[in-house]
Amino acid sequence: NFWAMSEQRQVFSFDTINHFDHHISASIRGYQVLDDLLINIASFFLKEGVCPVDIGCTSGRLLGRLNQVYECGGKGFDITSANFIPLRGVDLMVQDISEPDFSLPSTNIVFSVFTLQFIQQPKRVEVLRKAFDALWQNGVLVVCEKESTEDAFLQEVFTFSNYDNKRTGFTEKEILDKEADLRKMMNCNTGPQNVEMIMRAGFKKPEIFFKSLGFTGYLCRK
Repeated sequence: NFWAMSEQRQVFSFDTINHFDHHISASIRGYQVLDDLLINIASFFLKEGVCPVDIGCTSGRLLGRLNQVYECGGKGFDITSANFIPLRGVDLMVQDISEPDFSLPSTNIVFSVFTLQFIQQPKRVEVLRKAFDALWQNGVLVVCEKESTEDAFLQEVFTFSNYDNKRTGFTEKEILDKEADLRKMMNCNTGPQNVEMIMRAGFKKPEIFFKSLGFTGYLCRK
């Protein structure tokens, strides 16, 4: 099992899940491709003295991998330290990025990988604006989100194709239990809604660099 279990089923949350990086890799078809793309894309923005920032960093693994490849350090923020792994040269901090007093350090690249979908809708634009303000001119925010589609039939295609993929790593009960728990935690936008929100925060029109069923990656340039 990928999340902590007791005699009574433990509700899925970022405080109770175990082996998070394995969990998300098993949940998203093509996740390793996405992960490699994030490393490649970073090479265009990690200039001398640039420290990448990850909002909603979970374990901090992405920053650790970036630091291994580019010796760039890294700063990550997450609402809980439950999944933090010790990483040399990388600072991981517990902070609610949706709170008004949160601010990001100056940088040329910010990552938000499947994070905004767990933040209350009214607060998402403010988080994006803070990322915009922290970035240097021509810097980039990398946003990855699970999205819903406006076509009900295609939404069914995406949903059940994703379930079929998850069955290789989870039991059917685990899949359904997690879906029930996520109803209280996750609120996905459509693609057009995300594009509009990103541009409202000040970014140029984002470009899609990754797409797998309902999972989309955007490059958002300042």
